[in-house]
Amino acid sequence: MRSLFRATTSLTFGLLFAGALAGCGGATTPNGGGAPAPSPTVAVDRQAAGLMCAPVGDCGVGDIGPGGGVVFYDAGSTQPWGRYMEAAPAGWNGGSGDPKVMTCDKAPVVITAAESESIGSGLANTEAIVAVCASGAGVLAATYTGGGKTDWFLPSKAEMDELFKQRETVRGFEDGYYWSSSRNSAGSSYRMHFPIGSSYYDYKNGESGVRPIRVF
Repeated sequence: MRSLFRATTSLTFGLLFAGALAGCGGATTPNGGGAPAPSPTVAVDRQAAGLMCAPVGDCGVGDIGPGGGVVFYDAGSTQPWGRYMEAAPAGWNGGSGDPKVMTCDKAPVVITAAESESIGSGLANTEAIVAVCASGAGVLAATYTGGGKTDWFLPSKAEMDELFKQRETVRGFEDGYYWSSSRNSAGSSYRMHFPIGSSYYDYKNGESGVRPIRVF
């Protein structure tokens, strides 16, 4: 009888002890649920990780785009011009830095079709520039064929503003001015100063940097 009592007591104590241990798991089971607490969000350097936009699906800023560039803008939904913008990668022209050229070899010249400053207008601006100029920033951007794509262009003023915001993600920008495709007059076009962020219209026959972009 004593042996049976000791066995029963030992079994009861063992079950109570196991239950107490199970109750200690509250730190990993919030709100009394059975799922473990989520891990902290880890920031990923998408460009360094080589993450690429899937043929079908969403892209993230910092992903490698279809043209081999770096995605720097997402409109959030499909627009008439597309949804995403990617910038040519650092060294896109085969050199150690972005090339510096005049905006047009025929400056000053009136290009009335290249006046738009809005998001989505850079391609049309560049096409208007190429129709008039034989060389310069617009032509240099338009003739880039990175990733086998032939639709690269010089960003508009608003597109350049977005590119500046993501300069640390895109990388490779040098200290100095970069041309946009948005003209102000026969003799001047908008340009952005990297990395300071100041911007204004300047004479087209001055030399500034070029970084092509494309939309998709």
